[in-house]
Amino acid sequence: MNCNALAGTHDLSLPEWGPYGKRFFGISHIADHRRGTRFDFTVIPAIYRRQLAVPDALRPAGYLPWSVSPDLKNYCYRQQLEWKDRIYCDVSFAEIDAHSRLIACECVNHSELNTDFALHFLSSLVPDGKPLNCNAPYAKPHLLSGNGTRLRLSEARRSAHGRCG
Repeated sequence: MNCNALAGTHDLSLPEWGPYGKRFFGISHIADHRRGTRFDFTVIPAIYRRQLAVPDALRPAGYLPWSVSPDLKNYCYRQQLEWKDRIYCDVSFAEIDAHSRLIACECVNHSELNTDFALHFLSSLVPDGKPLNCNAPYAKPHLLSGNGTRLRLSEARRSAHGRCG
């Protein structure tokens, strides 16, 4: 099949911010449409000192797309840290203005045991559609604790953008 006839006949007209990462669920910012420059940011919630489940976009990893607005300005995914929603984290992305986004995590523990949560962050710059290979400085995870309660990094999300799901 010759696809050359389709060149220049379509435009996705996607917003500059959205879930465009090729490897991980998260948020991406298309900084230069013409050159294909993209910045990706991923949140990896986990139970402290346990194996990480990276939100892989190509393989099953316990991540579920949860909700999305039609214009892609607000969306959420859920990571099940323990089966059947006993322990999970909802990660939400919401528009603040044209140049910034609010990223909020709601960690929920429905188990009978205290659980410590950790939040890890990955970021990458993809200039000209080709990922850079560079070393980033080590960053300590954020630690949250609780039993049977909902833990939030951002109280502003609930009032400004509603709940995930």
